[in-house]
Amino acid sequence: MIKLFGTNTGGVVKGGFSRLPPPPPVAARAAFFAAGILAFSAFCLGCADVEDAYANQGDLKKWLKITAQPQGAVYSQGAQATAMFVEVEADADGVLTYQWYSGAENNTANGSAIEGATEASYTPPTAELGVVYYYVTVNSLPSGGGAGDAATSSAVCVEVNNLVNA
Repeated sequence: MIKLFGTNTGGVVKGGFSRLPPPPPVAARAAFFAAGILAFSAFCLGCADVEDAYANQGDLKKWLKITAQPQGAVYSQGAQATAMFVEVEADADGVLTYQWYSGAENNTANGSAIEGATEASYTPPTAELGVVYYYVTVNSLPSGGGAGDAATSSAVCVEVNNLVNA
């Protein structure tokens, strides 16, 4: 005989699981949470920061962080723009991939991928008047396997106007 969720079914599940076990008491959930924190603390024993914690767990997870954000600018229409760039520090010996986005809003959620903009730097166009926001996402792909990581820069504003020497 098999006893499922407190109901004697004689080894046959009739009509699916109609009754689930009650959740554990609040004290048990709190103890489980505290045990998780203690386990993480032991995992990080001697770690200076989260990146060290990742380094201590081997190739399971590689970390990535943006160390220099792109900078916005103001340009006169048709002027030569300066390339925006992002600098990255990564605990991976594999490949970093980049994708730049542009949008009308000052956020990193609603941009559209810029075709061909897949390097650490991107030079914005200055042919059209207006304000455009840019940001870049960076992904790490470790050569030794394991999970990579991703980071997104902050959005920066590039304004193109018709003033001379903007």
